[in-house]
Amino acid sequence: MGESLSKLTSLKDAYSLEADAKDLVAFLKAGGGVLIAGQACHWASTKPKENTLLQFPGNKVSAVAGIYFSIGKVEILPVYPQIPSSWMTLQNGKDFEDDLEFLLTGVSEFDLQGSAVSSEILVHGSLAFPIGTTKDGQTFLAGSYYGQGRVIVVSHEGFLRRQTLAPFWNNAIHWLDEGRQGVVGVASKRALGLLRKSGLKCEKTEFKEGLSVFVSPAHSDTHAKEIREFVAEGGGLLIGGHAWNWAEIHPGQNELTHFPDMAMHQTFIIMHVKHIPGDTV
Repeated sequence: MGESLSKLTSLKDAYSLEADAKDLVAFLKAGGGVLIAGQACHWASTKPKENTLLQFPGNKVSAVAGIYFSIGKVEILPVYPQIPSSWMTLQNGKDFEDDLEFLLTGVSEFDLQGSAVSSEILVHGSLAFPIGTTKDGQTFLAGSYYGQGRVIVVSHEGFLRRQTLAPFWNNAIHWLDEGRQGVVGVASKRALGLLRKSGLKCEKTEFKEGLSVFVSPAHSDTHAKEIREFVAEGGGLLIGGHAWNWAEIHPGQNELTHFPDMAMHQTFIIMHVKHIPGDTV
């Protein structure tokens, strides 16, 4: 990519952006504008095993801004004066079957028995999906795509160090890492030992540059802006925590709007609500 703005504005298609993706993302973050034209249908048809949301060249740039090229159809569409209805109704051609197959390999059940009382997770939006639910259909474990990155939320931090869940956490860390074999930063020392069984390099650290995956508590909003950008640009994020205790000591406040890390959770289309009982599911 050239240094001048004129070369930046001369981009014509979504198929040749990959080599310049990092520079274009930096340009966008600095306040620049990029016009991209293209479609992902032919690319997806020739690469059926590839993840279009992450691997299609145009998405290497546009996804950072929350816009994805996906598989669609030819239509004549009217122009309405109003903003189109809820973006959550849009179809992106992603059914998450491949993601769930990877995440649940070797996992026959989730043992939630014990003293840890988790919160229910409200999963909404076309790029978020439940991974684990109770017999009553309450979600305690969920995943999401955000920009070029991936997110997993579990509704109690104690589950991150539970030995019976080790096979799942091994899969989860590798799913978030996306084959980079990078460094996993873990904010909680108590979760470090179990996560090291993934075979990836795990270290006790707060959020910093150079990580492939960051494991964060749900009750902190430290580095929230930096973490959102980290995920949007391709990083992996694992969040563990619950909201019910906070809700009990903050009566009259809505956990969906006031819980410390909720703004970031809403960004990733996953939110904590009321507590759910322990079980094996």
